[in-house]
Amino acid sequence: QIKKSFSSEIPASVARDSNSELDSYKYKKEIDEAKILLDNERHVAAKTIYEKLIEDLKKDPHVPTLARFKVHNNLGACLAALGDKINAAKNFRIAFDVIGPTSLIACKNRALANFFEGDPLKGLPFIDAAISLDPNDNDCINLKATLLRASGQLDKAIELYMDDGEK
Repeated sequence: QIKKSFSSEIPASVARDSNSELDSYKYKKEIDEAKILLDNERHVAAKTIYEKLIEDLKKDPHVPTLARFKVHNNLGACLAALGDKINAAKNFRIAFDVIGPTSLIACKNRALANFFEGDPLKGLPFIDAAISLDPNDNDCINLKATLLRASGQLDKAIELYMDDGEK
């Protein structure tokens, strides 16, 4: 019996961060506005705001970690949606480096960065970290299957979707 549906496609929506603890940060309004645009698939407009924010954050010595993560991660999501996989990967890497393996979203998108760069096997430790954070996240399972399939390990990808009794 199949326990999860298999897709060879990357999940349509790249993992993005949700609203958070940035209430008093001076760039919160811009970060929130860009996120709304991103959520409404207005990727070019959101990208423009995120790119300006990156320049502004370079001048601010007191940028909250979560703000830096959100800007790079969500810029990566915009770039991925616009087909610029290389620069999306670059931003996903930066976002992961900022927040580390404690964030499900950072781990997923860091694994996706390796996929975009053509080295899916290097993404496995990151997606495994994401799965350890939430073993029931179907996007994690699907992304791991995509990484395995892209590296020629279709049998291992299929095993992810099988119940223990059928392996």
